[in-house]
Amino acid sequence: MLVGEAPGADEDANGIPFIGAAGKTLTWLLQQSGISRNDCAITNVARIRPPNNDISRYYQDKKLTIPTTQMQEWINLLKQEILEYNPNIIVALLCYYCTVNFSVFTAQR
Repeated sequence: MLVGEAPGADEDANGIPFIGAAGKTLTWLLQQSGISRNDCAITNVARIRPPNNDISRYYQDKKLTIPTTQMQEWINLLKQEILEYNPNIIVALLCYYCTVNFSVFTAQR
């Protein structure tokens, strides 16, 4: 399971994670590793592109440790997806401060 931070413009417009420039790079990297993109569950924590592509808009504090109600709903959705897919591995394709929060709900598995 591959988990990104938030959709980019192409992803937001189409509702499909990692289909823009980053998605092309991701697909190429997977292919180089012998992994088919179709064999991966790919999603984002945030489901809507943040204003000005600024993920801090989805947090209540400057350290980005207290999610807004909307972000908490998305985190809960991701928890459900993790339980549903039951992946062997979860790769966090996120910035550093998001991976800290990501560890909170992957540790429950």
